[in-house]
Amino acid sequence: MAEIIVVTSGKGGVGKTTLAAAVAVALATRGLDVHLSTSDPAAHLAQTLHGTLDHLTVSRIDPHEVTETYRAQVLAGLSMGDGWYLRALPVWFARRGNYGVLLSQAKALSAAARLRGDSAGLDLAQRQAQWVVGRNPFTQSTMYGEGYDWAQQYSVSAGDFVGSLPVGMQSRGDSDLPYWPSQNMYVYKEVWVHSTSRWLWLMEDLLADETRMDPGFTVTTSSTANGELTIRATATGVGAHTFAIRAENLVVAQPSRTVTLTAGMPTTIEWKARVASAESPWVAVVIADNDPSRRREAAGSDSATNRNADRR
Repeated sequence: MAEIIVVTSGKGGVGKTTLAAAVAVALATRGLDVHLSTSDPAAHLAQTLHGTLDHLTVSRIDPHEVTETYRAQVLAGLSMGDGWYLRALPVWFARRGNYGVLLSQAKALSAAARLRGDSAGLDLAQRQAQWVVGRNPFTQSTMYGEGYDWAQQYSVSAGDFVGSLPVGMQSRGDSDLPYWPSQNMYVYKEVWVHSTSRWLWLMEDLLADETRMDPGFTVTTSSTANGELTIRATATGVGAHTFAIRAENLVVAQPSRTVTLTAGMPTTIEWKARVASAESPWVAVVIADNDPSRRREAAGSDSATNRNADRR
């Protein structure tokens, strides 16, 4: 009897495993010898099929081989010493594409940069976004309809629409180098929602009003020999404003203060604090009018003295 090979394939979640298992069981119950296998490291067939069935054998990829593949990808990264390796691209197997990771990290960077008033951090997040639209080794935008030399994408259900992003750039084999071949196919060039939504999430920070990063006050700190810490906020402006401290490893007296500012007359607000644990560093964030975007940060250790902590 001739051998017949049946392959179920397609994007994630369309029922490949369920359909393959159903076909295999139906054929086996008719007395045909069936071998059912999967290339998915997760091996969901084990949860789909319960027990055994005459004429049906089930196999999966070798977990030891998968482990060695994982190890080879880790070792292809940059050695940091003591058995640690740094990779530019994720460790992956059958499904590759890094925008879920890259854009999430860029969003975390932009959020932290805005919180700390760090223009260099925002610039780095901006360059991550530029990578997506053409500032990459392939000088090609990966966003459909925007950026430099953009190309077709693998859009299964939604059709082509401007601004869509694929799963993302991959690496070739076990290497840690970006790989973006010209052919249009799943998974790395397939349009998924998570990439585009993360892009919009990142743009919220990169396109925000930059004037919000100047809250109009500075923060300095000093400490005495007995370990008492003084935190001073010097503010300019007009009208009543509230300044509050959110602290880690500090015990602060009256963390929230309200003052009335007069134009052209700087006003200083002082807080007295003590370090809760001398073994750990401390952090104090002064926030104006309960708006985290209008804040200054101070940090140090129990031994720090006369530290200027104005963070811009």
